[in-house]
Amino acid sequence: MLTASSSDDTIAWYENDGSQSFKEHIVTTTADKVTCVVPVDLEGDSDVDILWTAANDDTLAWSENDGSQSFTTRVVTAAADGAWDAITRVLGSFDARRGVHATARRPWRPT
Repeated sequence: MLTASSSDDTIAWYENDGSQSFKEHIVTTTADKVTCVVPVDLEGDSDVDILWTAANDDTLAWSENDGSQSFTTRVVTAAADGAWDAITRVLGSFDARRGVHATARRPWRPT
């Protein structure tokens, strides 16, 4: 199970031990007002990585799974104003590489 907590900037996943008990694994505690988490294999290595956005620091990032369930965060951009959502799609049909799209929001301001 994958969770995001915007109140303490934490992304975590929970491992089921098979007897209805779950062990918490922290992925990052630096997602400043995390708004979206997407489990996806971005590298095609069969390890589930995590694509995420954080609104307060305008970040689109991904946390790379090394195969041992340890994650390294890689920032795609810190200029996605109010980063809110992220999706990923396979681009092309030859190598199954994935592209990333983020939605940012800018607060409405009267003129």
